[in-house]
Amino acid sequence: MRAIRRQTRPAVLVPLAAAALLLGACSGGGGDAEEPTATASAAEETDEPTAEPTEDDGGDAAASGGAGCVEGVWVSDAEEQAAATTSALGMSDLGAQATVSGDSLTTIADGTMTTQYRDQVVEVSWEMEGQEFRMVNSWSGTLTAAIEVTNEQVVISAVDSSALEMTYETYVNGEQLDVPGLEDIPLSGMAAGGTSTYTCSGDELRLTPVVEGMDTSAMVTVLHREG
Repeated sequence: MRAIRRQTRPAVLVPLAAAALLLGACSGGGGDAEEPTATASAAEETDEPTAEPTEDDGGDAAASGGAGCVEGVWVSDAEEQAAATTSALGMSDLGAQATVSGDSLTTIADGTMTTQYRDQVVEVSWEMEGQEFRMVNSWSGTLTAAIEVTNEQVVISAVDSSALEMTYETYVNGEQLDVPGLEDIPLSGMAAGGTSTYTCSGDELRLTPVVEGMDTSAMVTVLHREG
């Protein structure tokens, strides 16, 4: 097996730590979502009284893309998460490959967000200066938080990750490498809380974190409505 060069450790620490920060999620940009409003011409075209709300109105609200669209049960998109991981790390030029197995199920209702990570594993591999690098991050368990949704943003707070298990493993040329402090890397993406802009239409929800002074356009999280 090839010997690990002296410069391997500093070369690998930064991208591995950054990749771990992006694991939550993930992980392109989205504009503000607005609820449709009636136009004056539409109001003039009919004299019929406004219909009373029906049970079907909930589905119409969800399809409209406003705050009501965000509530529901959402499943992570493995392909989007894999693509966003390498893109956000700026490692596409290195030929980095990311794969995601397992998934996460996020339920948003009544001001609460619950995410169940179902044996989700993110693996990133790449080559640099003749060395082969691989990072494996695993998430399992449940995370809960408070969530406030407006027509422009979602704000996640009071994150409780006590029931969430995470492991970070790094390898160089097939040998596991001890990266000091990697286990102390904070949560990121939706799991970290904070503010995100979003677009929501029908069965797709896209969230982009708001970080002052930072371009987060490559850190979009894509979720699909379950069922």
